[in-house]
Amino acid sequence: MPEFDLVAEFFAEYGATVLTDGEQDVVRSWCVSALPATGSPDDTYFRACTVNAGRMEVAYLQFRDDGEGRWLLGCIYVRRTHFLKSVGHSVPVLRELYDALDFDPDVRFKAARLGGSQDALRIYFDLTDPESVAQLENLPWRESARVLVDHLRCGALMPKWSDAHSRDLANLLTGQITTSSSEL
Repeated sequence: MPEFDLVAEFFAEYGATVLTDGEQDVVRSWCVSALPATGSPDDTYFRACTVNAGRMEVAYLQFRDDGEGRWLLGCIYVRRTHFLKSVGHSVPVLRELYDALDFDPDVRFKAARLGGSQDALRIYFDLTDPESVAQLENLPWRESARVLVDHLRCGALMPKWSDAHSRDLANLLTGQITTSSSEL
């Protein structure tokens, strides 16, 4: 997989900054699954991996291949009120300022309600686009993602997510594996 290093770097960063005590509660309050089923009928996308905390997904990476190109797209969930206060802008202004990203403040699905958090915002980015990565790096998403994950950790994982847990991906998230594809 030519995108292995991008996936590994993303997980190492996410794990170090968002799952700050991840090794202590892995599979109890958070997990990561490889190639999870999503129920999406769109066959140009496939989910590479998903991180779940409590009863909600909090980050995922997916591939898109339309026959003309391949992209590694990501989504990070943050605590909406915390994030918007940190950046000092509304979602419409963020969309104008950060045109290589997308922001979805309308996180309204069953898992979010069960987890007690309708106060979430999705940030979409493209790990294969340097401009998208640079714009994401210029935002204070890490702290707001950690605030959301810490809130969701108080709820138990859905059994189907813990059953699909990938120990190898979790080791990337917690820094126990730092191997790049060039070292394999």
